Amino acid sequence: MNVKQKCIEWVKKQVANYRYNGRKKGYLNYYKRIIQRHPELGQPAKGEEEWLDYWRRYDSQLSPLAFRVFSRYVGNDLHIMPMELCVNIVEPILTPPNYRGVYRNKNSLNLLMPEGITVKTIVRKMAGFYYTHTYQPLQMEEANVKELLAHYDKALFKPAMEDSGRGIQLFKRKGTGLFNQQGEELTASYLLQIQSDDFQIQECIEQSDFTASFNPTSVNSFRIMTYRSVTDGEIHVPNMFFKIGGKDQVVDNAHGGGVMCGVDKNGKLMDYTYNYLGDRFNSCFDIDIKNGNFVVPNFEGLISFAKEVAGHVLHHHLLSLDVALDKNNNPVLIEVNSEANAGWAYQMSTGSLFGAHTQEVMDYCYKRFVQQSKL
Repeated sequence: MNVKQKCIEWVKKQVANYRYNGRKKGYLNYYKRIIQRHPELGQPAKGEEEWLDYWRRYDSQLSPLAFRVFSRYVGNDLHIMPMELCVNIVEPILTPPNYRGVYRNKNSLNLLMPEGITVKTIVRKMAGFYYTHTYQPLQMEEANVKELLAHYDKALFKPAMEDSGRGIQLFKRKGTGLFNQQGEELTASYLLQIQSDDFQIQECIEQSDFTASFNPTSVNSFRIMTYRSVTDGEIHVPNMFFKIGGKDQVVDNAHGGGVMCGVDKNGKLMDYTYNYLGDRFNSCFDIDIKNGNFVVPNFEGLISFAKEVAGHVLHHHLLSLDVALDKNNNPVLIEVNSEANAGWAYQMSTGSLFGAHTQEVMDYCYKRFVQQSKL
């Protein structure tokens, strides 16, 4: 190896270390924010030494903070995943970055999934051009848009490449048109003045009475984790939680004021809700969660549906799906999250991220992580 090649390799290694440590620092700061609100979570926890012995084989400088925080929610579990290792070692292998954009783009879903699995898109804009829900070219004229929207009393504007509910707007019918909260009408002229080259206008599903009872203003969905085994290809559903939108909010995202509630292996809601800063609540608005006995309708249908969706995403072993229940309690796919899997949220409610699959995941991912580090 000549001097030039050595310099290139040195720079690549420095960049990789910078990225690794930056992601690691991000999660350490997240744990510290939680501990600042709940100081007791910063104290040493039972099982901490055993946990560190297990996980420091992958990073000798690993902090105990992940275990201290998450074990206070899910108990002493050796398999609690340090999210700083998940984002640096596991996710880049199980969800290869080169393929994430395809699945992340909401306009791609109908190209990848069978008809009827996803929420219907009325109008879409892709790479600067407009299309119908079947991807037929659409002339952006007032009459065409008016005809497409005529049968809808509500519609959602969604950026195709944003996460956490950013940029979503609800349009409701008033007379002959659909209007947002600012009084702007959804027309061809309105769409033409939007700078983004990728967005969609989507129908609003009429959600299940069960999910609507927690907050009727938002479509409250289930975040379902799927894992395609790296040893035999079988698809599993290790974790699930229920997302409930904040008061008067359209979206159900945690960063938009929403809360979450774990769903156990029998489809029963857990006895508390929580937010992304680790605050726990015994109630949700006027609903007593702690003393309730809430069982998710069509729970087995949700599990089967999640496995079916994951079966169409062949590039990724790990997904987090947003799935709603319609008025007949049938599952409807809202979104495929091929990155930003929110592993922390599962580990605040239902258990360790991969559970019994943890060792096979780490064996597979760490070996490849080391190999890639040497390239």
